[in-house]
Formats: sequence, structure tokens, C-alpha cells
Amino acid sequence: VTYHGPLGDDSIDLIDYFECEGAVPIELGDNPANWILRVMQDEDLDDLAQVYKESEQYKALRKELKRLAQHPDPRERVHYDGEFATNYIYRQHQVNKRLRTIYWRSPTYNLGRLIVSLALACFLGIVFARERTEKIYSESDIRARISVIFFSNIIIGILAMVSVQPVMTRIRNIFYRHRDAGMYGSFSLGVALGFAESFFICASSGLFCIVFISSSGLGYGIYRYFGYWGFFTFNSALFSYFGQLFISMVKSPKTAMILSGVYIGFNNLFSGLVIPPSRMIGTLYAVTYYVTPGHYVFEGEVTTIMWNDARYVQATTGSDYYDWLVDTGLCDPDQTDPCLSSQKDYVQWFFGGEFTPDNIYRNLWILAIFLALSRFATWLSLQYIKFG
Repeated sequence: VTYHGPLGDDSIDLIDYFECEGAVPIELGDNPANWILRVMQDEDLDDLAQVYKESEQYKALRKELKRLAQHPDPRERVHYDGEFATNYIYRQHQVNKRLRTIYWRSPTYNLGRLIVSLALACFLGIVFARERTEKIYSESDIRARISVIFFSNIIIGILAMVSVQPVMTRIRNIFYRHRDAGMYGSFSLGVALGFAESFFICASSGLFCIVFISSSGLGYGIYRYFGYWGFFTFNSALFSYFGQLFISMVKSPKTAMILSGVYIGFNNLFSGLVIPPSRMIGTLYAVTYYVTPGHYVFEGEVTTIMWNDARYVQATTGSDYYDWLVDTGLCDPDQTDPCLSSQKDYVQWFFGGEFTPDNIYRNLWILAIFLALSRFATWLSLQYIKFG
């Protein structure tokens, strides 16, 4: 035993004790648990166990133990009515609190996510800054905006998935030791992981949406902002939680990265931009279209932002979109004025009528199911799989 006494707020008493005995001072942001392990392995220090035996703290402890052994107080006898000293809600709250602490003690991970989200939002928003007050867009302009909405999902999603996996690897390995000691259960850890990650997902997504929508002029109004933020947050959460799942399923982080690549590839190809829905519906690709979470995110974002936007799209004479407008009677081929249409019309043509705001609530429910499945699979992996 090298120390037995009060820890103090943020382990300040423990830190002060060992620093007074010659330990290297703890650095700002360092985890006291990691620091104390390094102190125990420091060969330049004296025998810390012997130092503690000669300390006043040890003498006071021996005196108190002797008093308790000679004169035990029946009122201080430890007794619980059940297996645990506290109820489940309190125990889960403590596990959640511990995971949140681990996340807060990883500033490079969480601060990095926020900074990258802000930087990317500024970069993508500046691209459309000059056009944010335009009332009429060309076909290429509106297609560029749709593409940016899509690729922002992919880029932020990849960053979320890649950055969460090293953190999850450390947590997984710690959990194995705690589970073997009977301290934690897989269900409690799964719930805590979800709660700890959710705060940073919502914060980084909210920061991105505020800056991106404001600077790009994609849409105006509370409904558009919260609608876009809701689907964008679902996207970040799914990438992050599937990243946790892959680490829980396989031993090697490299194998987890391969599974992540498959998930990213599905979202990249089958969400509706690279391969339009009209080319997938009615073919074998329809299966991949309907099982890809990114499809429901992308549809929700596009219809929320563009469906009732009052700004127009000017069709290019002779283009496929122009021919579609003529065929549907929305434009007269003999008119001399430019053929103007709504953004709603362009969305209907571009996605073959598959993207519609009537599906918004359906999309939210499906994304919630995907999210629940990822958490359930993570619990199963932590419960029944263990890697040495």
C-alpha cells in the first residue's frame, strides 16, 4: 500500500501527497489515474510503500483501525437489503458520469471534432456566400448545393467514425478488466457510451449547421434550421455509433476500419446522389438503396431545405431538366422568357419523385430504428465477445 486516505476534489489530496514525496508534477489535462500509474513505475522515487508506512497518515490509520476493532459500533455495520447498495438508476447515472469524465479528459478528441466541424462549415459556406442573396439559380448552382449537402454528410460522418474508434478501443479494453472484476455490465456501458457521445454529437452538429446554413444561405427559418440539424445530427450519430460497434465486434482496429469503409461506401453510393433513385428502384440496387441510412438522412435534409424555398431555378434550354418541365407543362417551349421553376420541381425531377416531404416522419422513424439497432448490436458485442 502506497497511500490510503482522502482523494479530495479532482484527486487534489492524492496528487499533493505524491508530489510532496518527489513525484513529477501532474500536467494540465492529465488523467490522475494515468498519472499515478506512472508515479508507481518511477524508479527514481524511494520505496513508496515504506515511505507511506513512515507517514503520519499511516499512523493515524492504524490508530483508527485499532479503535474500531476494540470498540465496534453496531450502528456502523454495513448491510444491504439486496445485491447492490443502490438502485439501478443511480448506478447507471454513475457509469454515465464516469464515461462523460473520460470524454472530457480527451480534449484533443472532442475539441478537435468541434474545430473541424466549424472549419468545414466555414469553408463550405464561403463557397456559396456570394450567391446567398440570389433569387434565381442556374441548374449547375442548384446541383452544386445539393452535392454540398450530401458530401458534408459524408465528410463529417467519416471524421466522426474515424475519430471515435481510438477512444472506443481504449474504453473497450478497460471495460474487459472491469467486467472480469464484476464492476461493470455491458448494458450499462452501452447506455453510458451513447449518452457520453450524444452531447458532443449534438454540439458539433449544431455548430456546423448554424455556421453553414447562415453563411451559405441554403435556407431561412426555424423549421429549415431545426429540420436540417435533426437529420444532420442523426447522420453524425449513426457514423459515430457504428464506429463504436465495429470496434466492439472485431479485435483489430484495422479490421474495424475495413468495416467502416464498407459502411461509408454504402452511404456514398446508394444515398441518392451518385446513383439517382430512379436508376435503383425496380432493380437489385433497390435493396441497397432502402437499407442505406444515408438515403433517409439525405432525403430529409434536401426536402427540408429546398421544398418550399421561394427562390427559382432557371432551366437551361435543351437540358434534360428543361425537357422534363416542357413535358409536364411547367414551361412553354415557345416562350421567349427564361424557363423558371421552383426548387421543389428540380428536386422532384432530379430524384425521380422519390424525395418528398411526405416521407420526413417516416425517415425519422427509420433512422431511429437504425440508431437503436447499432446500440443493441454494440451491447451484444460487449456482452458476448472478448478479445485478449
